[in-house]
Amino acid sequence: YGLVNFAAFLSQAMSEGIRIDSCDEWNTDYIFQDNTEKFPLSNACGQYERAYDLEVCQSTEPFECPIDMEMEVTAVDRDQNFMPGKTGPPAFSCKPYVEDSFPGFYDLFDDVIVENAYSNSLGRTDVAGCCWWKRGALMTGGRCAFGKLNKYVGKEAADDRGIYVYPDIDFCSNPEVICDHVRTHELRWLIGFLDWSGRVQTYVDSNTGWSYMEELKKFSDNGMVGDGFIDAVTNI
Repeated sequence: YGLVNFAAFLSQAMSEGIRIDSCDEWNTDYIFQDNTEKFPLSNACGQYERAYDLEVCQSTEPFECPIDMEMEVTAVDRDQNFMPGKTGPPAFSCKPYVEDSFPGFYDLFDDVIVENAYSNSLGRTDVAGCCWWKRGALMTGGRCAFGKLNKYVGKEAADDRGIYVYPDIDFCSNPEVICDHVRTHELRWLIGFLDWSGRVQTYVDSNTGWSYMEELKKFSDNGMVGDGFIDAVTNI
């Protein structure tokens, strides 16, 4: 079971971060308007109906990072091969809100950034406190994931419990450390392992009762035939 579980993890990592050779999430959630695709720069706050800054941990592990509206971070990666002849959306970034100043959107047709109060799919027009986009091998995002990392192996673990794994790294004050630290190649795998063990391996669908561990055992015992199990895992 362990080998199949690890293989499932690697397949998910391949489909998320490895395939695009990026540590940071890219801006892909566009709005088709005026006969062109418009990519809100406020997608840094969340894409595809997710709001990364508003997601918190379960009550049993209330370790999410606090929202810092003054934090200013820019991703180190973006889609460098967006489309021939087009620069593509810029790297995600977050910064404090300044009155009447908005990040706007990237206009695919004109290949320009238009700075106005253009909202993403959840109505967000600014990027204040929106520093929690996906990162790492599994493209893990949200305040909970970075808070857990800080609690278990980061600065908080060292300060509060004397666990010195990354005592100099505060994942809550600078989540981009996953991608720009000198030890980035181990950090991007570490946050992926944490996400997999805490979110995927424990997953049970509250409506159907579908359990990752039970389905993993069935898949293994039945000779690992078919794509159903792996396809289901990608939707967790």
